[in-house]
Amino acid sequence: MRQTRFETINRLRDVFGRSEETEHVIDWVQDVWETYDLLVKLVGRECAHRIINAMDVCPDPGTPDDLTSYDHINAHANHCLLN
Repeated sequence: MRQTRFETINRLRDVFGRSEETEHVIDWVQDVWETYDLLVKLVGRECAHRIINAMDVCPDPGTPDDLTSYDHINAHANHCLLN
């Protein structure tokens, strides 16, 4: 079962601690969710998902097509947030 947004925010606080920096990140995440919700209303869920997950640069010609649109800087945090 997927986490709710409320659970995700609480998990961010657990993983990164209760700090001003964490609250800024949470604000940005909430802005992304608000933008995503608006895009879903305007262009549909599938297109909104493609827009939000678009890569910021074009891959090299020799690069596989299965690239993800995010960086695994903190694998532990990603694992906790995505499960």
